[in-house]
Amino acid sequence: DEVMRAVEIITDITIKLQHKLIPPLVDMAQKVFGTPIVMAAFPLHLNSMLSPKMYNEYYWPSLKKVLIDAINLGAIPFVFFEGDHTPHLETILELPKGKVYGMFERTDLRVVRKVIGDHIAIGGGISTSIFAFGSRERVFEEVCKLLNDVKEPGGFVFTGTGVAFPPGTKIENIWAAVEAVKKCGCYL
Repeated sequence: DEVMRAVEIITDITIKLQHKLIPPLVDMAQKVFGTPIVMAAFPLHLNSMLSPKMYNEYYWPSLKKVLIDAINLGAIPFVFFEGDHTPHLETILELPKGKVYGMFERTDLRVVRKVIGDHIAIGGGISTSIFAFGSRERVFEEVCKLLNDVKEPGGFVFTGTGVAFPPGTKIENIWAAVEAVKKCGCYL
């Protein structure tokens, strides 16, 4: 199958590149910062366009291979799950526990937490429309609700939204989110 062969070629090239790029970054992080921790970014551009069958057949096996290789080289994969990743969440459980950070753009974080638990660190936030058009009180309330629902059992990073704040976002709404994180997001 030509598509599968193309996927295999791209996967092999990606792994070869990782072997050139990640080890020097790990060494540099150790020398400069005193820690070998390096995050390697993997933006998954709207994988929600693939059916679960196509995702599992063509996309996931190669992505999993690349992510595990990055982990074995000493990196922490930072995977940006763009769009709605709900149909594919269970595949994340095939990755080594505690070795990946996944940030979710439009996937319901409550569903993410329910399906993957503490298998990976997760990040995300509330809807950009709430930041742009909601009141300060609404932002505070929504952030606290989200944090109360997903921060446990740990490993949750509140990122504001799944992407950048939309143009025209009121600064008081950003401050409301900061206050909500301070009040509702602490691990004790």
